[in-house]
Amino acid sequence: QEKTKFIKCIILLMETASQSVLFECASTLVAISSAPTAVRAATGCYAQLLRSHGDNNVKLIVLDRLSELRSVNLACLQECVLDLLPVLQSPSSDVQKKAIELILALVTPRTANEVVSNIKKELLRLPQQSTSKQLFIQALQECALRFSDVAPTALSVFSDFIGDSASENATEVVSFARSVVAAFPDLRASVLEKIVEAFDDIKSASVYRSVLWILGQHCTTASEISAAFNAIIAALGQFPLLSEPSDNSAPEDTQRKDTSSGPVLLADGTYKSQSAASSAPATTKPQETFRDFLTSSSFLGTSLSSALVKLVVKARQIKLDAESLNRMIAQSSLVIVGVIRLGTSPQTKVYLDGCSLQKLYFNLRVLHESSPELLRTFLSQWDQAFAEFVKSNATSHNQLQPEKEPTSHVRCEARQW
Repeated sequence: QEKTKFIKCIILLMETASQSVLFECASTLVAISSAPTAVRAATGCYAQLLRSHGDNNVKLIVLDRLSELRSVNLACLQECVLDLLPVLQSPSSDVQKKAIELILALVTPRTANEVVSNIKKELLRLPQQSTSKQLFIQALQECALRFSDVAPTALSVFSDFIGDSASENATEVVSFARSVVAAFPDLRASVLEKIVEAFDDIKSASVYRSVLWILGQHCTTASEISAAFNAIIAALGQFPLLSEPSDNSAPEDTQRKDTSSGPVLLADGTYKSQSAASSAPATTKPQETFRDFLTSSSFLGTSLSSALVKLVVKARQIKLDAESLNRMIAQSSLVIVGVIRLGTSPQTKVYLDGCSLQKLYFNLRVLHESSPELLRTFLSQWDQAFAEFVKSNATSHNQLQPEKEPTSHVRCEARQW
């Protein structure tokens, strides 16, 4: 009976405008009772503090209290998860991180759609140089893998970030797409289409490697294989990849540097000679293309050759028309030979070790080998490696809820406040 009286007094005090009183009311209410009504009321107070208080330290404390409440009544907090979404607008990365961890632990199939929509909206609102983008992308990935119904909504950010100037964000998005394709075959066609459309927008060699792997691994139909192959070849530009050095280039460069453009009248009335090279206006550095990355990364060259060979092998398996297949074999051979020349020429910075060269020569052999046993072994090894990769990363997609703390510990902490 005395506890009931105290609870009624606390509920009356919750109508106050004082934030400190509101915090004490919520903490005391949870310490006195673990009933669903008390937990809902305390959660409402904490959510109100998160929306109204401007101090990030206070928000972190409130989020810690809400995390502790999960061991008292998880179902009540899951009902109130939508009230916690406004805290994602906080400019503090620490607050955003703790809020996302709590929201992901509370999201259910009923609230997954709205949670994903809000996370996506806040992700698109972040500044260009924000360090929290990876955190939001990982949250979308986690929701998509746990709740298949929201996977298409979460995946819609792919086109917005695959060409992001920050390679970490683009890498995270491609990893997201790779996981979704492996988990949901129904979304494979749409993901491959997005990759082909955005292939020229990529700004990182590591992202190109991941994208090439996805295209080589998951393209299966004639239209997908042709679209992926054409996009790769178009991004490479004209052949050969390494042009022969010109004998006249060095003297011309020296002559251009020494050429004078004549005297220049200065402000004080004197004259000064000016070279033609120094008078040329400064130009901005152009954006790096797929070909530029290829001429500076040996790993990208081997990834490219493997992707092209897998596309050719799959084209053979589905019995693509002879003209298209021969064109793919010829162009793939040109690319692989070009990569070998890039890695063995002293004119470039690319260095191919013995293992990489052996792999490139093997890919050339597979291109021109029609033995069914060799082609079957080639693809089966890739599938086996992919299966092992998925198995090794399966544990990272389990539920994020940490081990629950005993209720007595939560009440003891609440009394201390």
